[in-house]
Amino acid sequence: FGEGHRLRPDCIQFYECKNILFEDFSIKSSPFWTTHPVFCENVTARRLNIQRGTTNDDGFDPESCKNVLIENCRFDTNDDCIAVKAGRDQDAWNRPGTENIVVRNCTFRTEVGSGFCIGSEMSGGVKHVFVENCTIESQNH
Repeated sequence: FGEGHRLRPDCIQFYECKNILFEDFSIKSSPFWTTHPVFCENVTARRLNIQRGTTNDDGFDPESCKNVLIENCRFDTNDDCIAVKAGRDQDAWNRPGTENIVVRNCTFRTEVGSGFCIGSEMSGGVKHVFVENCTIESQNH
């Protein structure tokens, strides 16, 4: 955005990595997107407990990734729990999109976002997404 502008950082971001395992840990109070692999391959997220942070605290955002498994995780966010992304504008026009995503046995709780969504960054395209046996809990106590 230019000199003098500051963006809130992701809590965890891997960039152009392979064979990533996120397993058996909790994260609370992320300043922005909580877990954000970008241009990565063979990513597994298992038994994570993602707890609320601030606004735009998406739980898990695989962006322009290939072969991603998210299973047995619990998300309690103010924004999207899982947001599958594929790059924004020129950052992704000449890069591979997102493909082969499996999400299963997860629990979603969100204040204003979606339990699971595709987008909004979509320039590289998304294909082969499978979601099963997930629960969205009510915000009404």
